Amino acid sequence: MFRSIARTLLLVGSLTGAALFSSAVAAQNIAVVNIQAGILQSTPGQAALAALEEDATFKALVTEAQTLLADIQALEKDAQANSQKWQQDKDAAKIGEYQRQRQFLAADLELNNKKIQAERERVVRQLINRMRPAAAEALQEIIKDEKISLLLDHNAVHHAADAHNITVKLAARLSK
Repeated sequence: MFRSIARTLLLVGSLTGAALFSSAVAAQNIAVVNIQAGILQSTPGQAALAALEEDATFKALVTEAQTLLADIQALEKDAQANSQKWQQDKDAAKIGEYQRQRQFLAADLELNNKKIQAERERVVRQLINRMRPAAAEALQEIIKDEKISLLLDHNAVHHAADAHNITVKLAARLSK
C-alpha cells in the first residue's frame, strides 16, 4: 500500500513538473530567422539581384553560356546523325575530333558557369555586408515589437513551425 501511494505521488509530481515546464516554454516567444534570405527577399536585395541581371558583363557571360550549350547540343545532334557512318567507315579521326570538340566545349561551359556563379556570390556577399547593420537594427525592432525572448538562426534549428519564422518580417522591415 505504501508503494502504491508513493507511485501515485511520484506520478502526480512528475505530471505537475511537466505541466509547469511546458507552460514555461509556451510562455517564451521563440523565433527563427534566416538573415541572408531576409536581406535577399527585401526590396534592396531584389534590386541588387535585378541590377546584376542587367549588368552588361554578366549578360555577356549568360549569353556565352547559352551559346556554348547550343554548340554542344548541335555537336551531339551531328554526332548522333553520323555516328553509325563513322563506325562503319572506321573513321577514328572523326570520332576523336567529335570527342575533342565536345570536351573543349564542356570545359568552356563549366568555366563560364563558374564565372557566373562567382559573380552572383560576389554581389550577394557585398549586399549582405552592406545591409547587415540595417538587418541587425530591424531584428532588434522585431524582437522588441514581438516580445521575442529567444531568437535562433535557421541553421541552428532542426524544425520550426512557420509561425516561428520571422524571415518575412525581416524582409518587410528592410524594404521600408
